[in-house]
Order: sequence, then structure tokens, then C-alpha cells
Amino acid sequence: LVMEIGGLSEQMKAMQLMMLDSGTMFDYFNKEQLDSLFTYTETELGFDEAKMRMAFGKMKPFVLLQLFTKDAFGENPQSYEMTLEKIAKSNEIEVLGLETIEEQMGFIDGLAVEDQVNMIMETLRSDKDDNSETRKLIDVYLSQDINAIHEYTVSSGMSSPEFEESFLNQRNKNWIAPIKKIIKKNKAFIAVGAAHLGGPEGVIELLKAEGYTLTPVKL
Repeated sequence: LVMEIGGLSEQMKAMQLMMLDSGTMFDYFNKEQLDSLFTYTETELGFDEAKMRMAFGKMKPFVLLQLFTKDAFGENPQSYEMTLEKIAKSNEIEVLGLETIEEQMGFIDGLAVEDQVNMIMETLRSDKDDNSETRKLIDVYLSQDINAIHEYTVSSGMSSPEFEESFLNQRNKNWIAPIKKIIKKNKAFIAVGAAHLGGPEGVIELLKAEGYTLTPVKL
């Protein structure tokens, strides 16, 4: 089993890498943004300003995107990564990663704080509309059209050219060498985020450019 990062042990390191070196997350928002943010978290998540400052103040802004995305999918959303890892471990199958958590968080840190704040505020605006953006995301994901998924990801208000280049394209390119090495010696089930598959610089096209034949399987 090959995932973006190599299992739960890598994920456990993420928390310390999500912490700010100094100041607080909320220093990066202006007063109007903070008012909208705290109104949203109290209404939708039950976290008033005091709780938000206590729970998330020392974390990097990107953490809020993960929080809001998870909440938008309802109560107790399941993790594909944890489910796949559980299956692998129960069958004594090795779990490998295409990158370390330090590398993954490094790409997040490479996003300008202003871009992270804009992505968070765009998420709030879209979620106010009956979670319509979340519904669109779910629908396009269920379509199994990888190019449509990629196009939705990079064209949404929550994205930016910098996000596309650093968080999608560059990581896709970095993964090709380890994928080639792994599949040369082993049969492998490779699971990465759906937005990494489609597009001209997606994993599928990059592997085709290396001479591999890829056949989609529709479920």
C-alpha cells in the first residue's frame, strides 16, 4: 500500500508541524475577517471566540481549512487513509509513503499566509450557501472524472495559481520517481488525493509520459 505519507506514524508528527513559531493564527486576519470567522465557528461548530483562540491560536491558518472541510462532510466522516492502512495491517501488507509529513507540510508552509487566509474566508462564504460548494465537490468526486475533479479544484475560489503549482503540480512530479521504483519490484495499490490524478501535470499524464500504460477501472 502506497499513500501520500506512510501511515499513521507520519500523521502523528503533523501536529507539531502545524504549530506557529511565534504569535497567533488570528494575527493574520483583519477585524472584519475575524468577526466573520468567529460568527461562523460559533454558529456552525459551537466554538465561540474564546474557545477558538484557546484551541487554535498557536496553529497555522491552514489548519482551519482542514477543520471546516471535515465539518462540511457531516458527523464522523471516515478517513480513507486510516481505512486503507487498517486493511493493509490486518493483511500484513507493507505501508509506504511517497513523501514525508515534513515534506508535505513544507509545501503548505510555502503558501503565502495571505493566500491561506483568503482560502479560509472563501470557504466560509461558500459554506454559508447551504454547503453548495461541498455538494458540488462531492458530486464531481462521485463522477469519477479525474479531469473534472482537477479542474474543479484549481478553479474554485479556495485555490490560487501558487496553490496549484506548489501543492499539486510540484508534488505530482516529485512522486513519479518513487512510484517507478516501487512498481518495478512490487505489486502496489497507490492511493493519493483525487485532485492529483487529472490535469496535464497530474500523476496519470506524468506516468504516461514515462511510457506506462494506464487503464481506468470504473466502479
